[in-house]
Amino acid sequence: MSWTRETDDRWGDYRATLFQLPTGRPAAPWLRGPGPFAVVSARNPGTDLSADENELRHEALRRRLESARLEHAEVIGAAPDRSHSELSFAVRCDREQALELGGSQQQEAVFFVEAGRLLLLPCLDESPETNLAAWVERFETSPPSCLLHVPHASMHVPDDVLSELKLGPAELAAELALVTDHFTDELFAPPAEGFGQVRHGVSRLVVDPERFEDDAQEPMAKRGWGVLYERTADGRPLRPRPSAARREELLERHYRPHHAQLAAGVRAALAHHGRALIVDGHSFPDAPLPCDPDQSLPRPDICLGTDEFHSPPALVEALRQECDEIGWSVDVNRPYAGALVPMEFFRRDARVASVMIEVNRRLYLDGDCRRGVGFADLRAGVRRLVRTAARATEEGAC
Repeated sequence: MSWTRETDDRWGDYRATLFQLPTGRPAAPWLRGPGPFAVVSARNPGTDLSADENELRHEALRRRLESARLEHAEVIGAAPDRSHSELSFAVRCDREQALELGGSQQQEAVFFVEAGRLLLLPCLDESPETNLAAWVERFETSPPSCLLHVPHASMHVPDDVLSELKLGPAELAAELALVTDHFTDELFAPPAEGFGQVRHGVSRLVVDPERFEDDAQEPMAKRGWGVLYERTADGRPLRPRPSAARREELLERHYRPHHAQLAAGVRAALAHHGRALIVDGHSFPDAPLPCDPDQSLPRPDICLGTDEFHSPPALVEALRQECDEIGWSVDVNRPYAGALVPMEFFRRDARVASVMIEVNRRLYLDGDCRRGVGFADLRAGVRRLVRTAARATEEGAC
């Protein structure tokens, strides 16, 4: 994790960590038991890395655990206020293995569960272990009722897809900068208990989870932007049309598991809470992309996308009022429209509410697609919107 021992406060961040399952994932029986097992992260080893660098490290650790035949399950470690969270692995192992795994990932400490107690074991020095709490007090098993869907934050393009693209390195970098919803995984991070995030792990240039799987149902497929993009944003060839076998391979690897995770999260929320809310988190450029159907200007600060069945007027109005209080201009279904709902619930189950929140990138990015001076304020404002949406749902406004 990125928390280091430079100050007592940062070491304290370790001591306050809470744990939860990724959205839509069932708990392995041993995670509810007394141990022994460790919680190890490959992310942010003493310094903050990019989301894609962290994803590569996470997958490398997964392969290592599989090769070592160590039973493992993904868990999320988070600060109590959800200002920071990291996807990690719970691993069934002994102390020696736990320390070796943590050290191999350049982590200062690992969590270890033994006899029902959550311990903090330093990896890089001889500091004493810390007895933190009972594991059951820190492991949250209630499924979230609000699912924050982040489909376009990743810039990762796997090597097998990279070799198929017709863009050179500079062209690809420019296209990724243009179409990626930069840092939306941070903007739409869960703000508190009861919120979960489902983030797509690869770039939309690989597979776009926001599109219908069947191009015949997808309006953007006519522009070369179906579930598998064949054109760039300005209409240049991106890749050859995939064969039927290649299309099936990509959908099976990157599209269907993502939607299965989102659908599982909705099912769990309905079973536990009797309701589910999906907030579909995006960002958009201040100038329209050439492929955008809506080319009108000026563009608002915030776009709310709705569905006539799943986005009740009271929910949308609550979000409009919150935008007004923050001082943001807001339009509904302009320049983008719609709200994502898994197909098994789409237009069938009114207990599933959904709204898309699109943020204008001028509010938080500089000219090089880095976090600008307004990033922190925007993140605070987005958290307000997310809480407002959840509150409206919980209070029965939906």
